[in-house]
Amino acid sequence: MRDTMRRSVVAGILGVTKRSNDKIRGTEGAFGTPERQAVRNEPEEKWEESSLAKFSHFLGFPTEGLEKEILKRLGIGQRELNCGCPMKLKVMSWNVRGANDSSKRKIIKAFTRNQRVDLLCIQETKIQSMSEGIVRSLGSGRFLDWKALNAEGASGGILICWDKRSLDILDWEEGHFTLSCRFRNVENGAVWVFTGVYGLFSKVERDELWEEFGPIRGLWEDPWCLGGDFNITLFQREKSNQRRINSAMRRFAEIVDDLGLVDLPLQGGEFTWNGGHNNQVWARLDIFLVSPSWLDQFSGVTQSRLPWPISDHFPIILVGGGIRRGSTPFRFENMWLKVEGFKDLIHSWWQGIEVRGSTSFKLAAKMKEIKQKLKVWNREIFGRLDCNKSSALQQVDFWDRMESERSLTMEETKLKKEAKENYKKIKINGEWLSEEQEVREGIANAFHQLLSEDTGWKVDIGRLQLDQISQQEAENLESLFTEDEDILEMFKEFHEYSSFLKSLNNTFLVLIPKKSGAEDLGDFRSISLLGGLYKLLAKVLAIRLKKVVGKVVSTSQNAFVMGRQILDALIANEVLRKMGFGSKWLGWMWSCLSSAKFSVLVNGVPASFFPTTKGLRQGDPLSPYLFVKGMEVLDVLIRRAVEGGFLLGCNIRDDSRSSLNISILFFVNDTIVFCEASKEHLTHLSWILYWFEAASGLRINLAKSEIIPVGEVEKIEELAIELGCKVGSLPSQYLGLPLGAPNRAPYMWDGVEERVRRRLALWKRQYISKGGRVTLIKNKEKGGLGLRKLAMLNKALLGKWIWRYACDKDNLWKQVITVKYGQEGLGWRPKKTNGAVGVGVWKEIWKESDWCWDTMIFRVGKGTKIRFWTDV
Repeated sequence: MRDTMRRSVVAGILGVTKRSNDKIRGTEGAFGTPERQAVRNEPEEKWEESSLAKFSHFLGFPTEGLEKEILKRLGIGQRELNCGCPMKLKVMSWNVRGANDSSKRKIIKAFTRNQRVDLLCIQETKIQSMSEGIVRSLGSGRFLDWKALNAEGASGGILICWDKRSLDILDWEEGHFTLSCRFRNVENGAVWVFTGVYGLFSKVERDELWEEFGPIRGLWEDPWCLGGDFNITLFQREKSNQRRINSAMRRFAEIVDDLGLVDLPLQGGEFTWNGGHNNQVWARLDIFLVSPSWLDQFSGVTQSRLPWPISDHFPIILVGGGIRRGSTPFRFENMWLKVEGFKDLIHSWWQGIEVRGSTSFKLAAKMKEIKQKLKVWNREIFGRLDCNKSSALQQVDFWDRMESERSLTMEETKLKKEAKENYKKIKINGEWLSEEQEVREGIANAFHQLLSEDTGWKVDIGRLQLDQISQQEAENLESLFTEDEDILEMFKEFHEYSSFLKSLNNTFLVLIPKKSGAEDLGDFRSISLLGGLYKLLAKVLAIRLKKVVGKVVSTSQNAFVMGRQILDALIANEVLRKMGFGSKWLGWMWSCLSSAKFSVLVNGVPASFFPTTKGLRQGDPLSPYLFVKGMEVLDVLIRRAVEGGFLLGCNIRDDSRSSLNISILFFVNDTIVFCEASKEHLTHLSWILYWFEAASGLRINLAKSEIIPVGEVEKIEELAIELGCKVGSLPSQYLGLPLGAPNRAPYMWDGVEERVRRRLALWKRQYISKGGRVTLIKNKEKGGLGLRKLAMLNKALLGKWIWRYACDKDNLWKQVITVKYGQEGLGWRPKKTNGAVGVGVWKEIWKESDWCWDTMIFRVGKGTKIRFWTDV
């Protein structure tokens, strides 16, 4: 394959996220300010003559009278999903013992990027003149700002970096041992002061440090936070060889008391520094101190020690946030189904409940009554499950304490293991959270704002050309529900009135951590627990929608994955209308969207329900189909930009055949855009993403996106800054598969091999004896699992691709293979791959074509795709 881009770049493996009405923390800012991009170097140019306005008109979006709104939206950096929450903040302090070495700076940058902090304070930089380049090599993101206290000789130096999307700097002051910045929170406007500290060891210099604190406190009376390496412990227990309290410790304690500061307990370890003779001394030298008024701004503040990648100091982090337990909602226990006569009991209860009203009301009332009966029945049969779980938790805590004091006996170890098995049953994906009521309410407020209709400016997509379904197909979607679709009276009511009882659409949102140690709201994935009756209705609608979705979704969209993102209701209905769906169907979709009410479960405790006017839920059968329809807007915009020469895409061709241009590939919300490696083209791409956001309410998550250069690309870091994402490299991963690597490269499978070996070792050690393993590999008739020969299985799977090529008509993957290699046999199979052009996965697949076709027999139909002498 040859493409037309000598300097090419895959502009991101892009993830689509929800856009809130406010700022979203943690995602890279979309596209910079237009003053720097759109009309840079054209200060006198009129708005309608600017490149941004002209490009927008070409795409089909009006801009007359919307200059301020467009510029405002382009200038707004996004924050994570915490709008409406009490202000949350992450501040990290770290004595790195020198930042002159570039390799060391890479480690610091990678570590701090993973923590996703709002403010970073580095001590002992040992850099006499801090520069923008050094700061950029230490911190990531285009929204980074900084202040520095230069080192004196080869010692000292403080650097404070912050995210401008979280904090605005108002003032700053430099001392000999401190650097203080006065900030305003972007989200809530609160003003506070941060002081970075690097204390030296001598008494004279330490006294000078204490003297600097007084003027800082006198200069600003705002809430105050200090963090850094104080080079002195506050308590005797904070140093491993500290036998008594000395005068320096007493003086430090006096300063803390005089200033009214609070030292929060350190979590994650006792000490923050290791050194001395043979590294035998441990001490807590790195501390955050905060004023009570600062604590009032942030709920559930914790101070923690982080892992220790470099330096002899541990980084420490200050984080706000927390949750409180409360009563849990009703849950149906699967174990009830194992009780003899349980289903008959439910049936008798159901028949005995008399309710008057609409069909959906009667169903909702009966289910509510059944729930109350089940609670009483469960207590009579099983007792209090929550008490049993609490008891198991206490047992685990007891055995943990005992094990820390002495070695456990074999019997005690067994009891602890049993207790932990029960303990795991009440963990939420292995994560326990702190207990603060206001944080739970804040999370609910965040989702409430996110899922509420934005009353501001909306973009009209009326000028975009989208594929349409036929009038007959639209009418079929709105036909009466039949018995083979498990029809209930509720379905007939919904068909006639396009509505149902709203309580049937109540939904619990469960927050599942995406990684261990999740702390920020953006680190959690929201899963919707839908009501069973609504899910039945949505499934019926989804089955109908599935029949026509291929007519209006382009070939660049490759799959539907059930409900992986939430979709703005506005764009859903607008796109459906453009695609020719009827008014009744649009009414059904709107009813499914607008009738939902959400309650966020935080550690199993529900917040109050709130209404929503937009959003399909993860787990809703309708979600994948409506999502891909919304993504058609982005596909149309990209293709139109390619047609106009604003983007190039990847041109696949051979000397003797026509070419195929690929500019974008979708797999649900994972996207690859092919783009020329030039600043101009990336600027056009950023504007396309802006218009897509304005039209759909969806946003490209640039924090999870990356620019991957193909070949030699100059100034790739500058291009990444222009778009606002990080730089990747080939080989990479896309949808879990290697991208840009030789298909037979052994190193690409190292991770898979290691995971298999690790799991297999655990499996062999804990569960199955040697005799059991022998039995396991036997066929099913002899009690085994019936494991198949992998070589034969692989051959069969490769053969399926040969048959797919023969049967698929307009699939994009088949078009690529056909353009690249050509086809023969009236389109049944591609030509043989030869030379370097055939190196890759498809060459291995093609090798299986001979045995595949030799064992096939053609049956003559119309005769248009068969040759009498060779195929019959």
